[in-house]
Amino acid sequence: MISTRNKNSKLMNAVQLFALLTAAALVLTTNVVDASPSYAKDERASVRPSPAIRFIHSQMCVDVPRKSKANGVRLQQYPCRSGTRADTWNQRWGFLCVEHCNGSEGGRYYIVRNANSKLCMKVAGGSEQPGAKVIQSSNCNSDSSRWALIPCDGVSSSKGTSGRVYSLKNKKGYATLDVPGRSLAAGTKLIQYSPKACFYTNEMFELVNP
Repeated sequence: MISTRNKNSKLMNAVQLFALLTAAALVLTTNVVDASPSYAKDERASVRPSPAIRFIHSQMCVDVPRKSKANGVRLQQYPCRSGTRADTWNQRWGFLCVEHCNGSEGGRYYIVRNANSKLCMKVAGGSEQPGAKVIQSSNCNSDSSRWALIPCDGVSSSKGTSGRVYSLKNKKGYATLDVPGRSLAAGTKLIQYSPKACFYTNEMFELVNP
């Protein structure tokens, strides 16, 4: 016959075991990476040093003005900063594949996130119109924040680089990241424009470590 003390002891052990299992489950759940969260908080998108995006026509880089961390700031082209110091991170961009990642190279969609602000490259207002502004945004989950990285085969790159040239085409607007008017001026604000990738040099770039 089991004594009351033994029953109480077994009950206490069961309660303690349940508490330990619950705590362990909580720890595991806390460290699981959800496949559908706000990617603005996903550290995988900001590998440092991330590459810079350097346009073929101007040899300038995609830049967040004044190293701003503010939501909605328009992106621009600006002379590339060399090195991997923190003061270059506003020109560094992490690419996180989020859709069709096992597909062909030009058919994968990426979130493109700035290493300094942790905000994502996005077409303002989700616009589908040519000429729409390109900004940095905390909204990293919409189609206007997803970009296809399309290789431009046969296009010559700059001397001393890997030889790969790309265009970025937005999923929502189905238009390409563009420097308007093929401008060579520092500070020119970026837009989406042509539906045909790899056609204009002001819509083509290299991924470099200046």
